[in-house]
Amino acid sequence: MVVPKISSSMTRLHFSQEITKDLINRSVSIWENTYLYAAQTASLQLNRTAKEISLFPNARKLYFWLVDHYGYSVNIPKKEIYASKISHVVELEEAVKNLLEKGALYAPDNNHVRLVEIYNSTQKP
Repeated sequence: MVVPKISSSMTRLHFSQEITKDLINRSVSIWENTYLYAAQTASLQLNRTAKEISLFPNARKLYFWLVDHYGYSVNIPKKEIYASKISHVVELEEAVKNLLEKGALYAPDNNHVRLVEIYNSTQKP
């Protein structure tokens, strides 16, 4: 079903009136590459969702607090996270550790952290 449509489109693209075997092979190759790319992109989105679900509740709470107060691509001083008092210090340490393990947070140096976007704006709980 797909091959005749893509082949005729390729023929028009090359200003030809006949569909050649070479154009059919190229069409199938392009379709296959596009399909594989789309499948990989879709699986990446599924992997992101799995990461989101696996965050601890206190880590998710801290993540959105940091998004609301700092946003992405901003160095956040670690002192300010612990000064926020949104949770007990032990819970904050666990939340930061969980965010670092899941790739939602990374440390560009010893005194700062930076958020990585793992949630779409529509997925905020």
